[in-house]
Amino acid sequence: MDYYEKIKISAGKKLQWVTFLMAYPFWAIVQNISFFVMISFYISASRYSVKLFRIGSLMSIGAVFLALASIISTISAQMKFGNEYLMNSLTVLPNYIYWATMIIGIGNIAFKVTTINKIFKTIFWGTLLSIISYNFLSPILNIIPFYRNLSPNGFAFVLIIFSPIATSYLHTKKKNLLYTLTFILIVTLAGFLSGSRSGSLLTLFGCFTVLAINNWMNMFLVLFTTIFLYIAAPQILESPSVRNSIKSLNPRTYALLYQTEETLETDRSYLTRLAMIEKGMTIFKEHPITGVGLNNFTKLTFDIQFDFEGGQYLESKEDLLGSSISAHNSYISFLSEGGILLFLPMLFLMFYPLIYFVAKFNQINGMPQALFIAVFVMCIHSWFISSMLNVYAWFLLAIVNSYIIYKRPTREL
Repeated sequence: MDYYEKIKISAGKKLQWVTFLMAYPFWAIVQNISFFVMISFYISASRYSVKLFRIGSLMSIGAVFLALASIISTISAQMKFGNEYLMNSLTVLPNYIYWATMIIGIGNIAFKVTTINKIFKTIFWGTLLSIISYNFLSPILNIIPFYRNLSPNGFAFVLIIFSPIATSYLHTKKKNLLYTLTFILIVTLAGFLSGSRSGSLLTLFGCFTVLAINNWMNMFLVLFTTIFLYIAAPQILESPSVRNSIKSLNPRTYALLYQTEETLETDRSYLTRLAMIEKGMTIFKEHPITGVGLNNFTKLTFDIQFDFEGGQYLESKEDLLGSSISAHNSYISFLSEGGILLFLPMLFLMFYPLIYFVAKFNQINGMPQALFIAVFVMCIHSWFISSMLNVYAWFLLAIVNSYIIYKRPTREL
């Protein structure tokens, strides 16, 4: 085995560890430990390829613009509001540069040093272990110094973007529909128990889409299941035992199912999201080009009229004007903090893979389709929470970029 082959194997193993720690992000030493493994991966990968950070795709160009826009927004924060707001931006600016670097670096090298089967296998085991740790082992693992449990929204996001990939791997590996449906039931139930109302629905949608796409029998199964649930669900949901179980497991979902109109009018979580969207759009109108600076959405006070339906039910409205409540919406977060300069590259990086998938649909077969389905559900979920401020989303986009760069008719991934 020659020197470069050894470097290739080393880099591939390190990338698999990075992948595992993205799908199982429960360990941190200041930063999630995937960051330190990522640095080690870059060192190995740079020995294998001198073109590690070559700008070789449209997504890589978008990543450059994302980094530049984040720097401009940070400088603009100081010019508009002073040093305090500059420091707010500087604390998170490295994250944006890290995300952009990851899209370019992993994009250029990932499928030179590993295979899509290994990436998917690692995500499968990481996702499964995340479910076990979050739902069963947290009381035990919490006593370990470097264990960091995820928030309900954080855990739901991990399931949303990684469960379609995990489902695709299992279904391709085992070719057993019973195994696949059992796994889908497990991840959907885990999303439901997380307390995230969008988590379970998008997890179920992503997994079933992976199962159904390009497979008429599976599409028939999904259609039949949907029709059956449409007919049977009302009777099942109205069962006293089911109602009581849902209420005890997830009161928020119970309220949404059985008190829908009242919930949409009075649910503080839902109404707060509407208020933060209004605040974000107000910020954008006043600072349309560079926004108010990274990490400054929660630091500045802007008037909110609360002129949306149900706004009158919000209490302590003055607290919402300049409180620490986030935008609860990735698009609004980027638009308000970075203005149109940051919003456009963010939007491009999120939606270009979907355009590519539609354009190349007939050429993308098997497991790789799950990457694009994961991006699709990520784009939907980003409307409900500021999920794009997590590294997992950008890692997914980096893997997608690598697939786009190295997809060749004769290349075996």
